[in-house]
Amino acid sequence: MRWHNVLLLAAAILISGCKEEKLAVGAPAPALAAFDLQGQESGLERWQGKAVYLNFWSAGCGGCLAEMDTLEALSKKWGDKVVVVAVNTDPETVRIND
Repeated sequence: MRWHNVLLLAAAILISGCKEEKLAVGAPAPALAAFDLQGQESGLERWQGKAVYLNFWSAGCGGCLAEMDTLEALSKKWGDKVVVVAVNTDPETVRIND
């Protein structure tokens, strides 16, 4: 799986009106307003019914960048069972390299 596929929702994220939400295990995830790498609005409903590993990261976070290879390996190994989605939280668009 190519890196940009793993980072489908990594282009930018817009979360407004954040509030603390408490969820029970197995409860539906709250709505997520984000854009994919093509700049199209996207959300978690795309993977409804599938196991999703949701990772929030920033280009300025060394630990976040260090774990990217591990996330790619996770996606390659378990891609038929788990969808790995990396969401970039930087306010500006970040260039994604393969």
